[in-house]
Amino acid sequence: MDKTKVKSFSVWARRNLIKAVAKRALKIGVEKNSILEVEECQHGFKIKGKVEIIDFPVRYRKTLIDNIKKKGFEEIIEEVACTWFFRFIALRYMEVNNYLPEKIIDLSLEKFSSEKQNDMTKSYKYILIKKCNELGKIIPEIFKNKNDYMEILIPDNILDENFIIKRLVEDIEEECLKEENNFIPDYKGLCGVEVIGWMYQYYISEKKDEVFAALKENIKIEKENIPAATQLFTPKWIVKYMVENSLGRLWIDKFKWDSEYIDNEKCTSSKPGKRHTDLLKERWQYYLEESHQETEVEEELNKIRTYKSNISPENIRILDPCMGSGHILVYVFDLLYEIYIDAGYNKIEIPELILKNNIYGLDIDDKVTKLSCFALKMKARYYDKELFKDIQRDGLKLNICSIKESNEISKEVIDYFCSSQVLKKSINSRVKSSKNIVKNSRVGKSQDSLEVGEYSLRKDVEYLIQVFNNAKEYGSILEVRKINFEALESRIEEIKKEDNFIFGDYRKLILDKMPLLIKQGKIMSMKYDVVITNPPYMGLRGINSKLADFLINNFPISKYDLFSVYMEVCLKYSKKYGIVSMINQHSWMFLSSFMEFRNWLLDKSTFINMLHLGTRAFEENVGTIVQNVAYVSRNYSNCSYKTKVINLTKENSSEEKNIKLKEICSNISKREIYELALKQLFIIPSKPFAYWVNENILKVFSSFKPLGELAKPRQGMATSDNKRFLRQWFEVDINKIKFDANNLEEAQNSGKKWFPYNKGGEYRKWYGNNEFVINWENNGEEVKEYAAKLYKSYSRTIKNEKFYFKKGLTYTFISEDIGARYCQNGFIFDVAGSSIFSEKEEQINIILALLCSKISKMFLDIMNPTYNIQVGDIKNIPISKKIFQEEISYKIKNLVNENIIISKNEWDLFETSWDFKWHPFLLIKSGELESDISEDEKKLCNKYISCGFDVWKSFTHKQFEKLKKNEEKLNKMLIEIYGFEEELTPEVKDKDITIRKADKERDIESFISFAVGCMFGRYSTYKKGLIYNGIIDNSIIIPMTEEECFHDDIVFRFINFVKDLYGKETLNENLDFIADSIGRKTFETSKQCIKRYFLRDFYKDHLKIYKKKPIYWLLKSGKNEGFGALIYMHRYNENIIQNVRKNYIHLIIEKYINQMNKLNSISCSKDYPTRDVNGATKSMEKISKKIEECKEYEEFLEYLSGKKISIDLDDGIKVNYEKFQQIKFINSKGIEVKKDLFFKI
Repeated sequence: MDKTKVKSFSVWARRNLIKAVAKRALKIGVEKNSILEVEECQHGFKIKGKVEIIDFPVRYRKTLIDNIKKKGFEEIIEEVACTWFFRFIALRYMEVNNYLPEKIIDLSLEKFSSEKQNDMTKSYKYILIKKCNELGKIIPEIFKNKNDYMEILIPDNILDENFIIKRLVEDIEEECLKEENNFIPDYKGLCGVEVIGWMYQYYISEKKDEVFAALKENIKIEKENIPAATQLFTPKWIVKYMVENSLGRLWIDKFKWDSEYIDNEKCTSSKPGKRHTDLLKERWQYYLEESHQETEVEEELNKIRTYKSNISPENIRILDPCMGSGHILVYVFDLLYEIYIDAGYNKIEIPELILKNNIYGLDIDDKVTKLSCFALKMKARYYDKELFKDIQRDGLKLNICSIKESNEISKEVIDYFCSSQVLKKSINSRVKSSKNIVKNSRVGKSQDSLEVGEYSLRKDVEYLIQVFNNAKEYGSILEVRKINFEALESRIEEIKKEDNFIFGDYRKLILDKMPLLIKQGKIMSMKYDVVITNPPYMGLRGINSKLADFLINNFPISKYDLFSVYMEVCLKYSKKYGIVSMINQHSWMFLSSFMEFRNWLLDKSTFINMLHLGTRAFEENVGTIVQNVAYVSRNYSNCSYKTKVINLTKENSSEEKNIKLKEICSNISKREIYELALKQLFIIPSKPFAYWVNENILKVFSSFKPLGELAKPRQGMATSDNKRFLRQWFEVDINKIKFDANNLEEAQNSGKKWFPYNKGGEYRKWYGNNEFVINWENNGEEVKEYAAKLYKSYSRTIKNEKFYFKKGLTYTFISEDIGARYCQNGFIFDVAGSSIFSEKEEQINIILALLCSKISKMFLDIMNPTYNIQVGDIKNIPISKKIFQEEISYKIKNLVNENIIISKNEWDLFETSWDFKWHPFLLIKSGELESDISEDEKKLCNKYISCGFDVWKSFTHKQFEKLKKNEEKLNKMLIEIYGFEEELTPEVKDKDITIRKADKERDIESFISFAVGCMFGRYSTYKKGLIYNGIIDNSIIIPMTEEECFHDDIVFRFINFVKDLYGKETLNENLDFIADSIGRKTFETSKQCIKRYFLRDFYKDHLKIYKKKPIYWLLKSGKNEGFGALIYMHRYNENIIQNVRKNYIHLIIEKYINQMNKLNSISCSKDYPTRDVNGATKSMEKISKKIEECKEYEEFLEYLSGKKISIDLDDGIKVNYEKFQQIKFINSKGIEVKKDLFFKI
C-alpha cells in the first residue's frame, strides 16, 4: 500500500480525534479554562441547568478533572485521542487477521436509519467498551482502562461518515494489515502489524515538525519531546539485514566450528546432504558471509565459536534498547521461531518461550511501548491460535519496559518499604537454629544480622530510586548495576498481603511504582547475546542542558550525538563475544570529533560487516543531507580482523539499495565490496573509516605535508543571534557599510556600523556569495556583550579576531563540495563560512587551485564524506611541494587569476551584488561587456534587446567554457603532480561550473527589475552603480492596477523606459521580444502580457531574488486586487501612506464608480444584446467588490497615516515590514479587523 495514504489517514486521524475528544469534554462541562458544576442523578449526572443526562458515573468525570489539574487539558485530550487511535487500529488489525470472534470496526453502518443514529451510537459505544474490557485481560497495554475518563471521553460522532472508524475501513486496505503477507517473498509495500508502527510515526509527524521548528529558534528538545523528535521507522530490508547478521550469525556460529556437521533429517530442501545451517542462510536474503581471514584470526574465531557452541534457543537473550513500536523485535521473533524449529522444539510451545525467554525491549515512550507489546503478542498469535486463551488462563509477562521515573518515591516511602516483618522473622529463624551460640549472644547476633539485612535492602532500594530519578530524561543509556532484585520482589509480595491503613498511601505508591522499577532495573542490569537497535539521532547542540550535561560527564568520547552514545551503551549491554547491530548516521565514521571514539570502538569491538548506505536509505525521505550506515559488530577486539564493507551510497533510493544488497548476498554481484582491517586506515589524519582508499592514496597521506603547516584554516564566529546581528547588505543604509577595512583598527576608526560577512552560502567556486553584513560597530561591542552574557566569555563563539578583514579564502561549511572562493580584504567570517589565510600572499592562489580541484574533493571525501566540511579536514589535506615550484606555480597562479576575474565579473552582473554597475544589456549597448563584435552588431544592440541578448548569450557561453577549460587544466596538472592518473580524470561536468549561462526568461525578468530600480532612482541609465540621485519618481509611489486608471502606472513607465533606452522606432519589436521571453499567451498583445507579468509574477520574482526580504514593497488592498502600488523601502517616509490615500485611492475609487455607472446603463438598457448585458452584470459584481475593498483600505490608510509609523533600516527588512502587517483597526461598520498594508509574505 502507498505510504502516502497511510500518512494522510494518520495525520487526519490525530486532528479529527483531538477535535472530537475536546468536543466530548465540552459536552460533559469540561473546557481548558472552565469546568461547569454538575449534579448526580439516577443513571449518571447532568450539567446544572441542562436536561441531558450523561450516562456514566460522576466519578469518571472527577478522575478526568483531577488529571487535567495535574497534567493539563491539552495533554489529557492528546492522551485520550491517542489511546482510542491505538484501540481502533488494533481492533481493525485483529479483525482483518481473524483474531476476534466477531467484527467491531468493519460494521455495515448503512443498515441503520438516521433517526436511530443516537440509539445506535449508544449501543455501539456499549459494545466497543465491553470488547475493550474483554481484550484488556489479554492485551492490557492497549485495552485496559487505567483511567476511567477513557470511556467517558469516547467521541459522540463515532459512527459518522467522516469519523476515524469509517475512514479506517475505507482508507487502509485490508491487504496491508494481513500478517500472512509478511511471508510472501519480495512482497511490495507495507503489511502486517508493522503498519501500526508506521501509523503512529505519521500520527505524531506534525508534533515532530513542531519540535524541529522550535529547535531552529534555539529551543532545545526537552524530555517530553524526545520521542516525537527521534521516531524514525527502519525499512524492513535493513531490519532483516541487522537481525539475520546478528541473531542469525549467533546461531550459525554454534555449528560453524564443526565443518562436518550435517543434518539430513532436518533437511526439507530438495538438496540433500546440505548442512542445515546452509538451508537457513538460503532463506535469509540478507545474510553476509564473513570475510576470508588470516590463519591466526580464523583460529581465534573458532575458539569463540566453540565457546558459543553450547548455547540453546531458550538461553539466547536479545535486547532492543530503543525499541519504538517493536518493528525490529517483530522480525527477531520470526527468526527465533526458525531457530527453535531448527533445534527441534514443538511448534505450539515456541511463541510463548520466545516471549518469556528471548526478547527484551526498552523505550522512554509509554505510547510506543504499548504498540511494541501489542505487536509482539500479535506476532505470537500468528504462530499460536490458542495464545489468547493461554494468556487469559495463565497470564503472560513480557520483558518489555517503558522506562519509568522514581521521582515521587520519598524517604518516608523507602522507610516503609524497608520495614519488613518477613525479613525480621527470616533472620530470627536462622539465628535460633544455630546450636553453638549462647542465648545472650544469640540476641546480639540476631540484632546484627537484622541490621545488616535491613541495611542491604535499604541500600538496594535507595540505589534503585536514585538511578531512576528523572529516568525519562536518560532512558536506556543509564548504567544499572546488579542488586538483590529477588529481595525487593519478595518485599513487594509481602506488601501486597499487608492491610495497613496508616501507610495506605505509601503502600499504593509502592505497588504502583516499585514493580516497574524493579523490572526495568533487572533488564538494564543484564548482559545480552545480541543487542540490536535503531537509536535516536539527536546532536548535543539540540539537547536540553540536563541531558547534555549527563552525556558530557558520562560519555566523554561519544557525547556528540545520542546515536553514538548508544553505540557505546550497546557494547556495554552485550555479553563477551556478544553481537551488536545498529543503524545510525555515518558521521561517526569520518568526523574528526569522533576520532577518539573510533579508536575506542576498535579497541573494544570488531566490525563483522557494514552497509555504507549514504543518503535516502529510508523510504521516508529524510532529506539528502542525512547519511546512514548499518553494521554488525562483535564484543571482542582483533585489529587484524578483516571487515566486509558494502558500499550502497551510489544507489539513489532505498529500494535500489535493497536490490543491490540482495544481489551481493546471493553472489550475483561483487561490485562495491571491500574487505579490510579497518585499523590500517588510521594512517590518515583524523583516522576515518575510509574503507575504499587504496595504497597509492594512503602513501600520499603518509608522505606529504598537511595544508595546515603552510596555511591557517580558521573557524569563524557564531553570532548566537543572526536575526539580531546580521543583515543582507541591501537591507541597510549603504552609507553605514565599510566594505574595505584592512584590519580591526581601521574598521573601528571608520565609525561605520556594518561590515561584510562571509556566511558560506550555496556551492560556488572562485568568487562570490558576498551577501551579508554584520553589526561590528565599535569593534563588535554589541555582539560581544551578547556572547559574554550567554557564555560568560565572548571568545567562546567569537574566534580568531586577528584574522578579521584580512585577504584570504573562504568556503561553505555545509556543502557537497568545498566550493572555495577568493576573499578580498574587508570581511569578517562566520562558522558556516570559515576561512583560510596565509602569511605568504603568493600562496593564496595556489591553495585556492588545490581546493577547487578534484584532488581536494577526493581527500575531503576520504576524511569526511559528510556535508559538514570541518576546519580540521582542510588542515589535513596533503599538499605537494611540487606545486610551489616556480614554473608550475606560475601557470597555476595565472589560471587561478583568470578564474577569479571571470567569476567576479559574473557575480557583479546581477543586481544582488554590491558591486553591480549596470544591467548586462546596457553594458553591451555601451560596448563595455563584449568588445569582440562588429560595428553593425553594436548598432543593432543599440536598437534591439534581442540583439543585446544574443551577444550576452555568446559572451556567457565563452566565459563558461573558458572557466571550464581552466579548471580542467588545473585538474590535469595537479593529478599528474600527485600521481593520481588511475584514480581521477581532469574532466569537469557542466553542473560543477558555478557561473551562470544566459537564460532568456531570467535575463529579461532581471532587465525588468533593473527598469523598476531606475524608476525609483536606485539605478540610472546615465550613471553606473547604486545611486540615490538622478531622474526619480517624485511621489515615490508606482501604481500597479488591473484597470488603466493612472498615467504613471508601472506598465506605462516601463514602456517609456524601453522607448527611451532603445528608441521609438523599434519599441514594438522590443516589447514583443520581452513578452515572448516571459511567456506570452496566445492572442495576448505584448502590452497585455507585460501588464499580466507585473500584476501576477513580478513581485513573486522580486521576493525570490531578494530571498523574501524585498526592497520594493507592494501595497495591496486585498484579495480582490482593487488597488496595488510599489514603494521603495529605502525612500520610505512617514507621509507616503497619506500620499497613497490622497493621490491614488481616491482617484481609483472614483474611476471604479464611473465604470459602475457605465456598466449599469448597459445592464439596464434594452439596446444591448443579452451577452453584453450579462457581461456588464458580471463586471459590476467584480467592480463592486473592488470598490468595497478600496473603501475599507482607504479607511485603513487614514488610520495608519495618523500613526506616523517610522522605520529604522538597521532593524532589517523583516522587522520593518511587519510594522505594517496584521494591524487591528475598526472599520466603518464598527467591526474590528486585522489588515495588512503590504503584500503578505
